[in-house]
Amino acid sequence: MNDNAALTPPAAPRKSRRWLLLLPVIAAGAGGFVLWQRATDTADAKVAALEAEVSQLSQAKASAQNALASAQTTLSAQRDAATSMDERFSALEAKLTALAAAQAAQAELPKVDGNVFAQLALNDATALIGLAEQRLQLARDIAGASAALNLARARLSAPDSALGLAIARDLAQLGAFHDADLTGMASSFGELARASREWPVAALPTTPATAPEDAAPVAGETIGWRSVLDAIWHDLRSLVEIRKLGSSGDPLLDPMHASLARERLRLSLEAARLAVLARDMTTRDEALQAAQAAIAEGFDPAAPEVQDATRRLASLMGIDLNPDLPALGAPDAATAARAEAAP
Repeated sequence: MNDNAALTPPAAPRKSRRWLLLLPVIAAGAGGFVLWQRATDTADAKVAALEAEVSQLSQAKASAQNALASAQTTLSAQRDAATSMDERFSALEAKLTALAAAQAAQAELPKVDGNVFAQLALNDATALIGLAEQRLQLARDIAGASAALNLARARLSAPDSALGLAIARDLAQLGAFHDADLTGMASSFGELARASREWPVAALPTTPATAPEDAAPVAGETIGWRSVLDAIWHDLRSLVEIRKLGSSGDPLLDPMHASLARERLRLSLEAARLAVLARDMTTRDEALQAAQAAIAEGFDPAAPEVQDATRRLASLMGIDLNPDLPALGAPDAATAARAEAAP
């Protein structure tokens, strides 16, 4: 056994030699893996950087494209504006050409004397003054006459001339003139007619009833059937009452009756209203006298509203419906001014 053991080589050193041979291979593989891993990481980083750069370049390209589109839009707008400006310049040049032609034509016209314009203004003022006089005399239109005189004064080249001063005096006269208030008077009559519906009427006069006298019996008549007829006739005549109508001149219109009295007053006031609007003083006074008579005969004179109405009618009767109009001096001044301006 000892000889066999001595002849057999030892196994442990062979195995260790194999591992020693594998260690450089393993180390080289590990180093290669590490190097490969590092190369891979470096390549990934470069790829990521390239991708980021590509993304930035794409964004820059998109921004450049947007800027280019905006620049193209701006350029198109500027071209349109330039075209519009060219058209305007062409229109202005055409207007300047036409203006130059008009100035040249005006320069060739004969010069007009400045007095012609003054004469035209004077003619216009004269026509307006005539219109003012017509409105005043024919229609008693104070406002219309004043407006025409103001226009005539505005047409004058020299408002402080004799004609201008005459117009100013006429305007002052028209401003101080007060015409009769026809509308106010007419409305007063209407108010009185409406208020009379509530006025107390006068009491009807009472007169004792008179019965027909009985006929005296004829002497010698016998009492019998004739007496019965006389008694019946006497009873029938006792049913008849005789009253006097009063002092009314018209038997068909009793002023003592309430409704007829109010109607009589209303008609008189309506006649007075129409007469006032027509400036007819005679008819107005007659209608007011009739209204006063209707009030005195048909209504209670002691009532305060009746007394007030009587006083109002008396005051309205004294108003002049046709006050004298102011005489205008501007027409004569206009005639004199035209005579002076005539060549």
